[in-house]
Amino acid sequence: MILIVAIAVGAFAAFAVLKYVRGVEDDKNEDVDLVEVYVASSDIERNTTADLAKGSSIQLTTAPTEFRPANALTDLNQIDGKVALSDIPANQILLVNHFVDPSSATLSFSELLTGDMTSIALQFDQIRGMGGFLSPGDTVNMYVKYDSANLDPAGEASEEEAQAIEKAQNNVPYSEPARVLYQSVKILSVGAQLQLLPGQAPGDEALAQNNSGVIIFAVPPAAATRILSVPLADIYLSLVPDDYEPRPIEALGLSEENQPTSLFPGEDGTRLTPYGPDGYEAFVSKAEAGVPNSGNGQPKNEAAVGAPAGNGNPTDENGG
Repeated sequence: MILIVAIAVGAFAAFAVLKYVRGVEDDKNEDVDLVEVYVASSDIERNTTADLAKGSSIQLTTAPTEFRPANALTDLNQIDGKVALSDIPANQILLVNHFVDPSSATLSFSELLTGDMTSIALQFDQIRGMGGFLSPGDTVNMYVKYDSANLDPAGEASEEEAQAIEKAQNNVPYSEPARVLYQSVKILSVGAQLQLLPGQAPGDEALAQNNSGVIIFAVPPAAATRILSVPLADIYLSLVPDDYEPRPIEALGLSEENQPTSLFPGEDGTRLTPYGPDGYEAFVSKAEAGVPNSGNGQPKNEAAVGAPAGNGNPTDENGG
């Protein structure tokens, strides 16, 4: 009996406290002017259309007048035909300038370059460019293929060199050796279309790509210099999976007895990619943290594309 009485008294006390607190809040709110505001009922991602946000992520509620910004959204018609300029978190009071015209929300190309990167554009045919099946964001290995029968750019190979070439061709079938210049090279765009424009869907006519074969890569300046120094007709791309781990790939010499004494970056475990052995993400992270990327272990002697094995050319030590 005593236990029952104690429970009843406790419940009454709790009810009395709750009623008191609500009474205090009501008294306080009597002196507060409330106004209607639109808020994000859930997260709204950048480039979300206003029509889509209205149907799923915007709700009308009230807030104290002092908390409503001067540029708060007061009429949903104010954002018709617009898109979210940036990510909007849930419960955020919506402002008129949270939504802009689609043309104003489009990324500039330079915004895609991060971490002390530059961009280079190369045009590939269907064979060298993976048959047109590459997309922005893909990574590729970049191979160099050259004719071993014409290694001397001047066409004036010495008699000794000519004999070495003839011997090599007689020993193995590698008359057009292919070697990896770089691994895991980042693609920014394929053709004229970078990405979906705000509010567009993959089926929109405006998204028809320019299948010109032009591919734009993001690489450090030193790597760009090296890639652009290779005859374009000698460069072949090979698509690799997202979880691909770069590792040294054996250099293919003119014969088993005539292996190159110098390595291309993609054959060298201290470099491998244009961004160093740790790859693109690590390069960008270091740059954003203010850590200098001081080269990728460039050796003093590097094999020249199309040069006879063992005929490395001096290069700078700061290249990628």
